[in-house]
Amino acid sequence: MKTYLLPLVLMVATPVGQASAELLNQDNLQIEGLVEGGTCDLVPGDYERPVTLPPAKVSDFAGSESTGHRSFEISARCDSDISSVTFTFAGTPVPTDGARFANTGDAQGVGLWLYSRVGGVQRTIRADGSDSARTLSPSGGQAVLPLGAAYWKTGSVREGTLLSLATVEITYD
Repeated sequence: MKTYLLPLVLMVATPVGQASAELLNQDNLQIEGLVEGGTCDLVPGDYERPVTLPPAKVSDFAGSESTGHRSFEISARCDSDISSVTFTFAGTPVPTDGARFANTGDAQGVGLWLYSRVGGVQRTIRADGSDSARTLSPSGGQAVLPLGAAYWKTGSVREGTLLSLATVEITYD
């Protein structure tokens, strides 16, 4: 089989209104495009999602460092060509404990314990960033990260509110 290459020559006509028909200089036509990989996005319900811990009593901390555990998940929907998704968390750590997220509420002696539950194993997500990323392989177009949160005793506990903010960034390949 023979293959013939035919050059593409772009001819530009003279603008309307000129009397003479001139042959303009020949020019090459450059065509550009972009092939992109797939994407992942957090599931809409997981944007600025509040997670409410159950009420705890000061006495609940008498024999334990943590109380009021709440399980939840965050998810990313991914195109079929995505093979891994990394969820990276950040926040302000408790000044005396880089593993816990600081409380901006008025309760004293408590911080937030955020942890992953991948494979049923609790693993602390550190607020100081030293162990704050979890990588998953999507299944069925979704990467689901099981998480948990709880009150964490950081000192002498006094009643009040726990408010803490953790941000999450997703990266994917």
